[in-house]
Amino acid sequence: MRIAFAAAVLYASIGLSFSQNSDALESYRKDLEANPRSSLAHYRIADIFIRQRNYQSAANEFREALNGDLEPKWTEYWSHLNLAWIFDVTGQHERAVAEYARAERVGDFGQGEELAEYLMGHDPSANLPLPTGTYRVADGVVGPELIQKSEPDYSEEALLAGLEGTVLVTGVVAEDGLARDMRVTRSLGLGLDEKAMAAVTEWRFRPGTYQGRPVSVFTNVPVDFRLPSKQSRWHLVRATFRPPDGASRPTFLNTKYPLGAGVGLNAIEEARIVAAVGRLATAMLSFEVDEHGVPGHFQVQKSSAVVWGKEAVTLMRDWRFVPGMKNGVPISVPCTLGFVWGSRSLGVSANVRLSTSSNSEPPPPSDVFSPPAPGVQRVLAGRRVQAANIITRVSPEYPSLARQANIEGTVLFSALIGTDGLVRDLHTISGHPLLVPTAIDAVKKWVYRPTILNGSAVEVTAEVDVDFTLSTQRK
Repeated sequence: MRIAFAAAVLYASIGLSFSQNSDALESYRKDLEANPRSSLAHYRIADIFIRQRNYQSAANEFREALNGDLEPKWTEYWSHLNLAWIFDVTGQHERAVAEYARAERVGDFGQGEELAEYLMGHDPSANLPLPTGTYRVADGVVGPELIQKSEPDYSEEALLAGLEGTVLVTGVVAEDGLARDMRVTRSLGLGLDEKAMAAVTEWRFRPGTYQGRPVSVFTNVPVDFRLPSKQSRWHLVRATFRPPDGASRPTFLNTKYPLGAGVGLNAIEEARIVAAVGRLATAMLSFEVDEHGVPGHFQVQKSSAVVWGKEAVTLMRDWRFVPGMKNGVPISVPCTLGFVWGSRSLGVSANVRLSTSSNSEPPPPSDVFSPPAPGVQRVLAGRRVQAANIITRVSPEYPSLARQANIEGTVLFSALIGTDGLVRDLHTISGHPLLVPTAIDAVKKWVYRPTILNGSAVEVTAEVDVDFTLSTQRK
């Protein structure tokens, strides 16, 4: 199971969690008096703390759940997944990746549709009440629609750093079309989380409906931060700092993005391939900002090709920071920055996938209601939605050059699956450039059983992956 899918399910599960109140908290604490090892009681107390944004207490309760009787069985999987979510939104990405991995080992649910089918039958919060008067999108409830928005402001540091990406805000869109009780559930940092919250409070929505009447709906709102006037092909899409306890983090002081291609001679050919197939090159760097504000001790954690890690290091060698401080003394602080190289404008729908491990970083949840193309639906978690199943799968030809170079991997696409089950509007998300062309040729020939929503076939957006493995080819 991909971490990306697990994260998307977790973000959706927040909207299914129950309302916190003192009576519920007292009830669960009484359950603990009767059974101090009750994982379920600890889990439900943790869920209340999450809704109160008391992340430290929530994390402690999820750990207690993991040390308890692990009844019912799903408490172990979801406790790991919730811990990962807490670490992710609080900027502890390495710990988040570790918890996602633990959840995957515990869950053993399989891939894609198998996990979705399991969750629809075993969702731990499916029978728990939502906050009074609030609905979720499923079974006749139509989600809200954004009808009026203003672009969010940039913070000074994020603008200086050139940070771009999406902040996810979760809460209730009320009957009057206003967002209420919102909180950040996917963070960008550098002051953009606060700017996103300020923007959403000014936005207006066509309220969700049930049986034709307006209702309050718990949902996710993505707030995009883009720099369309940027003249460089390099983009910063992630910035994480890990200062020790009691210390401040470094802040950006001076950044310089090159104009034009902005790559060295060794990367020119790779850059041409990336541009030709319309994808983004990626690189994730870890390093330290020393007591003088100078970055050093670079390590490439992940890159779409070896050359892009080297290019990203070259890009930021001359960057400078205001160093982190502890007790009034400058100190060295570990940092992680994620970069992409591609077009000058990332575009509102850019889906950047970076990671500090062999797995993908959690992307924004798939159930956000940013409008898809007219007439296109998203696969919802409601029980009346039947996910598309593949009927005809054509295997790709293994490119001879890729075979000679021992190149393996997975090509990931975003695709529109029509009401006739045919694949349309195929866009590359990630994959080695030598593997992408034959993968495209193969996927265009795939045929799916159409997705059924409330009894009717609908068009859906979906992710499609194609694996290339040399061992398979040699059999």
